[in-house]
Amino acid sequence: MLLRTEEDHIDPESYAELLTLYGEAGEREDVYRIWDLYKMTEKQDNDGFRALFGSLLKLNDLNGAEEIYYNEWDGSGLDFDVRIPTMLASGYREKGLVKKADKLMIKTIRNEKMVRPIGQLLVEWGKKGNLVEPSYMRELIKDLCDSKQYPKALEASTWVSERNLFALFPEDYAARLHLIDNVLGLEQAEKFFNCSMPENMKNYSVYSTLLTTYTRSSKTVDKAEATFEKMEELGFLLNSTPFNSMISLYSEMRKRSKVMKLLEKMKEKNIEPDNVIMNHVLRVNAYVSAMECMEKYKREWEDNNLKLEVRTMDAIAKAYEAEGSTLKAIEITSSKKEVYRLWDAYKKDSVGDMSNEGYRSVIRSLLKLDDVKGAQEVFNEWKPERYEFDSRIPSLLISRYCEEEKYNEVKTRDVMKLSRKKRRGLQFDYRTNCFILLILVLGLALITRPLAILGAALTALSLAFLNDSFAATFNEKMIRTIRHFSPHLAAKMRPPHMPVIRGRSAARKKVYVCGQPRLVFVLLGLTASFVLWFASCGLLWVLYAFATALIMILLHASLRTPNLKARLNTYREEFRAVWRNYSEL
Repeated sequence: MLLRTEEDHIDPESYAELLTLYGEAGEREDVYRIWDLYKMTEKQDNDGFRALFGSLLKLNDLNGAEEIYYNEWDGSGLDFDVRIPTMLASGYREKGLVKKADKLMIKTIRNEKMVRPIGQLLVEWGKKGNLVEPSYMRELIKDLCDSKQYPKALEASTWVSERNLFALFPEDYAARLHLIDNVLGLEQAEKFFNCSMPENMKNYSVYSTLLTTYTRSSKTVDKAEATFEKMEELGFLLNSTPFNSMISLYSEMRKRSKVMKLLEKMKEKNIEPDNVIMNHVLRVNAYVSAMECMEKYKREWEDNNLKLEVRTMDAIAKAYEAEGSTLKAIEITSSKKEVYRLWDAYKKDSVGDMSNEGYRSVIRSLLKLDDVKGAQEVFNEWKPERYEFDSRIPSLLISRYCEEEKYNEVKTRDVMKLSRKKRRGLQFDYRTNCFILLILVLGLALITRPLAILGAALTALSLAFLNDSFAATFNEKMIRTIRHFSPHLAAKMRPPHMPVIRGRSAARKKVYVCGQPRLVFVLLGLTASFVLWFASCGLLWVLYAFATALIMILLHASLRTPNLKARLNTYREEFRAVWRNYSEL
C-alpha cells in the first residue's frame, strides 16, 4: 500500500527506483505495471532498463527479461551499455543456460562499440554521468571470463586497477592473475605476483590461483610443490581445492605414491575428497595396475555418490583387460565399441565354455550405454549355461522395456516367449538324456521278455498322464485325429463345461483326456501294466533296472553338472511337484 501511495506523487525520472522497490518486494505484476507506465513517459534510459532487468532476474522471470531485452532494449536506439547484456548473461548462467550466456557475450563483444578498447567505453560512460559501480565491473569481468573472452576481461580488469575507482579485494587480484596467465603467459603472471601485487592481498584465493597455473604442466612441478608447501605454512590448506590441483598433476605424471600421501594428508585434516579427486585417485591406481587399492577406494566411495568420469572408466577398463578380467572391463568401459571388442575377445577365449555371467555383464553394459538393440541381439544368441537357466538375464531387458516412457509390450512379450523357449530347450536336454538312459537300461534288462517291455511302456504312459501339460497335449492331439474320422465322436470327447460361480473361489481345474477324467486313464494303464509285469515275471528285473538307472543318472549328473547338490535339489522339487499333482487327484 505504501508503494502504491508513492506512485501518485512520482515524477517520471523516479520510475527506475520504483521498479527496484517492487522487485525487492516480490511483486512481479506490479513491476510490469510500473514498466508500462514508465514507457508512456517516453523518457526511457539505460538506468530504467537496468532496474527492470535487475527486478525480473531477482523474481526468477528470466523469460520476461529475455523478451524485453531482444524486443525492446536491443532496438531502442539507446547508447550501448555493456552492463545490461552482462546482467542477462549472469541470469542465464544462474539457470545453467551456459550456451545462451556465451552466445550473448560473444554477440556483445562483436558490437561495434565494444570493438574499441573497453577503457574508452568506460570513460565515455563516466563523462555521461554514469557511475562505474564495483558490482557491475566484477560481474562484467566474470561473464567475459566465463565466455572465454580473456583479452577483453583482462583489459577491463587492468583499467579498473589503474584508475583506483574502488577498493580492490584479494579476489580481484586473483582474477587478474588468472587472466594474465591465460592471455600473456606464465612468466608475466609470475612477474605480476612477485612485483605488482601487494603482500596484504596475497591470501588463499591468490595462492590457489597461482597453484592452479603451476599444476597445468609437469614442467613446473617444482614450483607447484613449493607453492603448496607455502600454502601449508600459511594455513591455507583448508579445503580440497589445493589438494585437487596437486593430485591432478601427480595423476597425469603417474606418481601414485605422492597421490596416496596427499590423500592421507587430507584424512589427517578431515577434508573429504570431492568427485574430481576420487576420479584422479582411481585413475592413477589404474595406470600402475594397483587393482586391490583401486577396488578398495571404488567400493568405499560408491557410497559417497561417486560419479566416474569417462577417462576414469576407460583407464579402469584397460587395467582390468591387462589383468585378464575381461568381464569387469566390459562392465566399466564407457564405449560401445570397446564393449563389442572386449566381448569378441572374451568369446574367443571362452569357446565352448561361455558363462551366464558373461552374458549378464555385456547385456548390462550395453543397456547402460543405451544400446538396447545390441543387448537384444546378445540375448538372442545366449544359450543357458549347461543346465542352469539364469532368469536375471532376460530380466535385464524386461526391466529396461518397462522403464521406457513408451512401454514396449510387444518386445517384452518377445523376450518372455524366447525365455520360455530357452528354458524348455534346457529342460528337454537333461530330462531327455535321463529318460533315454532309463529306457535303454529297461530295454536291455527286459530284452528277453517282450511283455515286460510293453508293461514298462504302459507304466510310463500312465504316469505321464499325471503331468498337466502332457495330458492336455495328448487330449488335443487325440481329439484332432478322431475328428478326421468321426466329428460326432470327437464332439462327445470334449471336456464338460465348468461354470464359475461368482463369489466363490475357483476350484482346481480338472484335466480330462478324451472326455474322461485323467484319473481313469491312469488307473486303467497302471492296472494293465501290472498284469503285464506279473504275466512276464519281470518284477524283480524291473527293480534291478531302476536301481541301475538311478546310479547311472547320478553319475551322468555329476559329470555334466558343476553343482550336483543344486541339481539334486531341482530333481527333488520336480518330484515333489509331480507327487503333489498326484496327491491332489
